[in-house]
Amino acid sequence: MGIEFITNYQTMGTPNWGRLFQEGRCKAIGVPFSDEELHAIHKEGVIPKDIQSGKWMPEVKVEKSEIAGDIKQIMKQMRQTLREKGIGFSNADSLEKLQERLSKAI
Repeated sequence: MGIEFITNYQTMGTPNWGRLFQEGRCKAIGVPFSDEELHAIHKEGVIPKDIQSGKWMPEVKVEKSEIAGDIKQIMKQMRQTLREKGIGFSNADSLEKLQERLSKAI
C-alpha cells in the first residue's frame, strides 16, 4: 500500500461562502469583492463589514452637465404641475421655491 496523493480537484471544491462572508472575505454569499472594493480594503483601510452592510459605497462619478440637465428637467416638470394646478410661479424661481409652492398646494 502506497501513499495516496490527493489532487487539487479533490481539495479545491466549491468555496464555503458562508464562512468567507463571516470572515469578511467576500461581499455577500456567492459575491466576491470588486476590484474597487478590494482596493478600498487594502489601501484605504475600509473595514470589510462596512462594505457588506452597505455603510461604504464606491463613489459614483457624475458629470456636472448631467446634473444640470436633470435639474432643468425636474424644474420643467414642476412648472408644468404648478400650471396644471393653477398655482402662480415665476420662471426665475429656484428649485427650492418651486418645491415650496408645490408642497403648499398639496
